[in-house]
Amino acid sequence: MTIFSRALLLGFFIGLAGCQSEAVPSADLILYNAKVYTVDEEKPWAEAVAIKGDQIVYVGNNKDVENWVDSNTVQQNLDGKMLLPGFIDSHAHLIMGGAYVRSLSLDTYASPEIWLEQIKQFAEDNPDASQLLGYGFLASAFGPQGPTAEMLDSVVSDRPIFIWDEGFHGGWVNTKAMQLLNLTKNTVDPTPGFSYYKRDQEGNPSGYLLEVTASMAVAELNLITPESIALGAGDIINIMNSYGITSVFDASALEMEDKLFAILDELVAKNQMTVRLVGSLFFAEDKNLDEMIRQIDQAKTNSETKPYKINTVKIMNDGTVEGKTAGVFEAYQGEPDNKGETVFSQQQMNTMIEQLTVNEIDIHVHALGDRAIHETLNSIELAKNKHPNSKPIITICHVQIITDKDIERMAALGVIAQSTPLWASYDEYGKAFVSDDQ
Repeated sequence: MTIFSRALLLGFFIGLAGCQSEAVPSADLILYNAKVYTVDEEKPWAEAVAIKGDQIVYVGNNKDVENWVDSNTVQQNLDGKMLLPGFIDSHAHLIMGGAYVRSLSLDTYASPEIWLEQIKQFAEDNPDASQLLGYGFLASAFGPQGPTAEMLDSVVSDRPIFIWDEGFHGGWVNTKAMQLLNLTKNTVDPTPGFSYYKRDQEGNPSGYLLEVTASMAVAELNLITPESIALGAGDIINIMNSYGITSVFDASALEMEDKLFAILDELVAKNQMTVRLVGSLFFAEDKNLDEMIRQIDQAKTNSETKPYKINTVKIMNDGTVEGKTAGVFEAYQGEPDNKGETVFSQQQMNTMIEQLTVNEIDIHVHALGDRAIHETLNSIELAKNKHPNSKPIITICHVQIITDKDIERMAALGVIAQSTPLWASYDEYGKAFVSDDQ
């Protein structure tokens, strides 16, 4: 673990401020002459920190920290700089991010014209790549129909290319990719209105893939492998550490879930696991609930002695606002029959949440639209009322459109709202799809 990351592991401040024993051992590292914010209400500020191994052993003043010094102690004068606790990323896809860190990253705030220029340049810079992978476009920038294969064909037509949107819920492919995927007018949408292929006026797939159809394309084109993930996952962790992130919740490894432990163990073996990681398993609509509970219980056991923990079930209950697949009460602007979709019915959610609650399994639910959030809260309330002594940690993530009453319900039920500031930064673009009230 680097000096930087160890210095940020200040989650142990409470109770340590100013404490020391009579026989003081030496510290490996001392950071002094700092403005140390401790997150301890009684002693919020300190001047110095002493670290031994991976433990903070002293928090206090510059004078007393000298008791921890010997000839082997590294001392660093922070010259009055601020020292903060480590940040926690409460929703990331660290494992899957490893597959993309070396792929094309579009400037999300640019225009479709700029994105096409960036894609063209990336293709020219990688002439030997048999297929191309990228991410970062904003679907709402293309209008109601979304991006098309013809647009991509204008810059890359000789090989397949797949570009994820900024939220990884929609994909953009060219004609070459569509041919390899055998996408035709007769291709069936897995879940009409949620996981589906955007189509032209004649019913042919246009090159814009929503939800599961995008994930299916990535798998069929073999764009992501365990090797590519392992190669980039260490890069992602280094990036996190550079921003002061020392703990992360991984909101499922998606299609690489069956190789999750192998990838994490490789990171540990290479001493690259310099974050505290809590991970999850994804509950898809085609999974059996009893099997899901068995799998997560096994994952909890398998990770019990590891430097990471897999203890949460991730549930996807709707899509996104920009894809107009988030479950809402009021129809999307210009589409009076489209209120998005929820993946699970109210009864299905009731059963899932109750069984996970009974087994005290932590729950992380993707819900952006006000209807999806409302139905999820209904299930949580029902489970909590029936099983008040079971207390799993329950989070609803993204929470982009929510009613005032459900904000109060979330607080009353003790549900964590993980609001994803990255998605909120695109709210200005999504306003075209929703009413002023929403």
